[in-house]
Amino acid sequence: MMPRVKFSAVFVAAIFVVGSAAAQSATEYFRVAFKENSAGRYLEAIELYKEGLKLDPKNYRAHAELAKIYKEKYFPDELVYERLKLVSELAASEPIGMKALAEKNILARKIAQEREPAAERRTSLPQFIHTFHSLEDGTKFCFRIVDFSLIGDRDVYGINRDKSFMLLKLWTLDSAQKMSESEQRYQVSWTNWLGQPTFLLEATHPARNLGELMPSATLAPRDDSGFFISSETMDAVRERRHLSRVWSRQDSVKNCWKNS
Repeated sequence: MMPRVKFSAVFVAAIFVVGSAAAQSATEYFRVAFKENSAGRYLEAIELYKEGLKLDPKNYRAHAELAKIYKEKYFPDELVYERLKLVSELAASEPIGMKALAEKNILARKIAQEREPAAERRTSLPQFIHTFHSLEDGTKFCFRIVDFSLIGDRDVYGINRDKSFMLLKLWTLDSAQKMSESEQRYQVSWTNWLGQPTFLLEATHPARNLGELMPSATLAPRDDSGFFISSETMDAVRERRHLSRVWSRQDSVKNCWKNS
């Protein structure tokens, strides 16, 4: 989990001074960022480096500094990787770029190895159903992944968000015992859950029914080699006592309403 950013008075003053400079110099942002990081205020330094890179996005030394901070402060490997990749591309013929390329390739293999167990589990995804119900009117919900495609990108560890998807089907049984069906398509990318690599789902537009209830979700790994669904939005609704928790089990759709 990335640390929360808490800005110091020094950082706010630095932003004001740099931001009010007529030239809006990226170099000045980088100078203050280096000073902040040297003083131990690495979160402030990160924000200053990012501001400077908006003005000078090809400054590979600033990208390298960000990669160094991310690595030293144990930020997610993906953040380190993305900065190393930029350095290796922007300074391909220079020693700093060649070093970044070597580090990037090593890190890519590490990330790929960590993600391999989750990637191997993906074939079990359609075997699980996920059920919950309304605490207001008793309406029951059951959904399952009915189709998915995970396409890698050019990187060793990546998922191509434009080509990869998961299609979830939702069955709804209202209080009058009338059932309806709907589908929602989700984009797929990698994320981490309790330190474990797993899949992040984000509803594509139009988002309706399940997409409104669950605009994003994490497919969190289970001890039995399966997954369960975790959604911050649904958890928030559940805490207001509108919905039950989501139960996940390996079963067929015909048993959606069993014990629900």
